[in-house]
Amino acid sequence: MQSKISEDNIKSGFLLLEDFTTIYNNKPKLLDQLRETLRLKHYSFKTEKSYFNWVRRVILFHNKRHPKEMETVEVQAFLNYLTVELHFSASTQNQALNASVYLYKHEKKELGVIDAIRARRSKHLPVVLTREEVKLVHPYTQIKIKNIKKKLLAS
Repeated sequence: MQSKISEDNIKSGFLLLEDFTTIYNNKPKLLDQLRETLRLKHYSFKTEKSYFNWVRRVILFHNKRHPKEMETVEVQAFLNYLTVELHFSASTQNQALNASVYLYKHEKKELGVIDAIRARRSKHLPVVLTREEVKLVHPYTQIKIKNIKKKLLAS
């Protein structure tokens, strides 16, 4: 049975074997340690929350295996799952990748080159009219605006 560490033992610098087992067993869990280091490095709360959730998802995806037991292949498999099965966007995949990289830096474990299938960023081209098109459309919009103003003022 574990006992609480007595104040007298701490003050005197004398710890019993029971006290060491209590300290060892009260070591914070991986996700709590991750949260703590993110706070110490002054990451934003949203980043902390996001990284926490992504690391949790990686661990659950691999049947609750500890990240120390996992290699680059497992992280790559998770990212491929996000792309192929769940159809996540490129920015979401980047967030998951950054959380995984941070976790492995936190664990002081080298993460090799991740060659995962990546979603492509969409190319949104702005809809812009040429000067000629604006000249063609402009008179009609002015008439509509004048009519709207008249209707508003009349009511």
